Amino acid sequence: MALLFIWPLTSLSQVKTFDEMVGYKNLPEVDSGKIWVVDSRADKKNLGVVQVGAYNKKFPVLNDAPLDSIMQKLIGSKIQDELTGKSILLNIRLFNFAETTKSMKEYGYVRFRAELYQTFPEYFTELGTIDTLITISFIDVTNKMMKESFKVIENWVRTSMNIAPDTTKKISLTTIKKRDEIEKKEMPLYRGKPLINGIYQTYEELVNVEPGITKVEISYNAESKKMLAKMPESNQIKFLTSKQGYAVAYNNALFILTPEGVSQAYPKDGFIHFKAKYNRDYSKEIDNTLITYKIDHLNGAWLPVSER
Repeated sequence: MALLFIWPLTSLSQVKTFDEMVGYKNLPEVDSGKIWVVDSRADKKNLGVVQVGAYNKKFPVLNDAPLDSIMQKLIGSKIQDELTGKSILLNIRLFNFAETTKSMKEYGYVRFRAELYQTFPEYFTELGTIDTLITISFIDVTNKMMKESFKVIENWVRTSMNIAPDTTKKISLTTIKKRDEIEKKEMPLYRGKPLINGIYQTYEELVNVEPGITKVEISYNAESKKMLAKMPESNQIKFLTSKQGYAVAYNNALFILTPEGVSQAYPKDGFIHFKAKYNRDYSKEIDNTLITYKIDHLNGAWLPVSER
């Protein structure tokens, strides 16, 4: 099986695969004793959304093969001969694609978060971490985005694997696989602290459940999905969008502020999900595609989701 990019209005014989883009079938086998890849993402089936066809229709990146197996072969085939006398583990925590079009030019975005460890018989030691947003612009950006992102990952692995390990800082495989879960336990929002009604101007305020504006009168029309707020400093009534902040808690429900208004959030698979017509992190242009997003627990970034 493979990672699939499905073109709308095409037959199965026309489906393009991630394998074909990177020459996966022609890559040499990898010694798992030298490099081992772990996909510790809680949501393993979602890799983001790309644009397809002449009209740039949004379409999900489908993950029908284990990401760890694909990454092990792609990255391992490049560096395994350079590993002498050591074994490494690559822990993937975030891997997400997004695409936009601005002024007839396509932009691709890859968010990647991972850790590299040296393996020992009974423990691991950290060699390096990466948490990056890779941005690529091109006329047809999908293929270039995929290839360039793997170059960045390969170069980071190659640099980190040559760092001398600190064997005084030992970590278990169980802890490595639960890094996200451990981090969320330190965050009031994910620990289940009750929401405080008000406007959260930043993600930091939301994750700590400390709204920057609480003395505000809010009204919400469920039919039109519009939210109005009478601001305390001016008594002006404002139509709430992302210009006013990051999120709103109203009647103990959470709404994410989007460029076009508000979107009620809901929990799923350990993430906060919501829907919007474009990504405030990447684009200023609204299209007619309603995309489901999940929120990155560390920085509040919007990650497009490929729901099936």
